[in-house]
Amino acid sequence: ALAGTLISIGAGQVAVAGGWVHSYLDPGLAQVAGAFGAFISVALIRIIGLLAEQREAAEHEVRVSGERFRALVQDACDVIALVDTDGTVKYVSPGVRNLIGVEPDDLVGGRFREWILPADLPVAQANLAAALADPGGQHRVEVRVRHSDGQLRWVESTVRNLTDNPAVDGLVANLRDITERRAAVDRLNFDANHDALTGLANRAAFLRDLDEVFAAGPTAVLFVDLDGLKGINDTLGHGAGDAAIIAAAGMLQRSVQGSAVCGRL
Repeated sequence: ALAGTLISIGAGQVAVAGGWVHSYLDPGLAQVAGAFGAFISVALIRIIGLLAEQREAAEHEVRVSGERFRALVQDACDVIALVDTDGTVKYVSPGVRNLIGVEPDDLVGGRFREWILPADLPVAQANLAAALADPGGQHRVEVRVRHSDGQLRWVESTVRNLTDNPAVDGLVANLRDITERRAAVDRLNFDANHDALTGLANRAAFLRDLDEVFAAGPTAVLFVDLDGLKGINDTLGHGAGDAAIIAAAGMLQRSVQGSAVCGRL
């Protein structure tokens, strides 16, 4: 465009100077007008070129960002969801297939509450209400969801309120499967409070529970010993002795009722 414009202006000036084309302006003034026109043309074309370059660079950046976002979200274990203030799903990443076994498109327009265990719904709704009341803030909650295969999964949900951001206009939720982590924590808690052999409450847990029972009212404590256990260990081996302990613990556990506590000291 720039070359064609300058060649046209130059050819016109040559034609005017050679007398081949009639000019309404004085030859000197015509040359000034041609030079000024060339300068203006160069400036306008360059500005248009810069604007086009900027637009192309911006479009390229948008394409690269979109591809990067899709690549990150496509294979991410975590699930990213965008929901309206009423909880309606506007977008959900493909990771939801692993989380609850449902295609993303099947969730759009629906609500996650349909997949949350009813017992955990009050906690989830309270977390959503807290997020709605706190623009820009983050609120975390752990709830159980039901997979399409019927299994329960523990999910950590971190919700951020971005309703004041026009580009988002909603709540962004990051959902992470923490089933294995919760199972490990539950196992640690169980091991910390229960006897490894019998599964009864251990000394620390028994005494702690006993304090609560005492606080509830009149209480009786029965201490049971196993006579002859040493003889079993010496004659039949410790495996048989452990089996006797387990059997006795089972009988005691089945006999307790109500708020009774059974433990192994």
